[in-house]
Amino acid sequence: MVQRIRAQRAIAVQADVSKISDLEKLVEAAVTKFGRLDTIMANAGIMPMRTVEDTTEADFDKTFAMNVKGPYFLVQKAAPHMASGSSVILVSTGVNRSTAVAPNYLLYASTKGAIDQMTRVLSKGLASKGIRVNVSRRKSAERAYNVVMR
Repeated sequence: MVQRIRAQRAIAVQADVSKISDLEKLVEAAVTKFGRLDTIMANAGIMPMRTVEDTTEADFDKTFAMNVKGPYFLVQKAAPHMASGSSVILVSTGVNRSTAVAPNYLLYASTKGAIDQMTRVLSKGLASKGIRVNVSRRKSAERAYNVVMR
């Protein structure tokens, strides 16, 4: 991917987004290469299909660590390196399942609900720095998801 979009404009960093130390490494590598961050995109996630009866503590912890903790601490580590007063966009993506009511979506939908609320609060909190925070719900991603899940 990096070669495809030209190495001057991108870097590849292997990281586990559920680990704060890896998020720090990720942000540090980008800031070292580019001097600042204009856009960050939280796009990693997992979707275990579990009912409340089938969810283990390990399932819960892993899913929230990847889907909620990762984006939360990515923003925390990245925000100081984002230009003050600029119109920087933070996009957090995910198939729109925060409103899904099927029992197997409970754990995943709970994390997406957390991301939706995190986006609302961060958009207010980071506005003073000129950082816009949005959540992306791409229809094409949702259509692809629905085809795969059928």
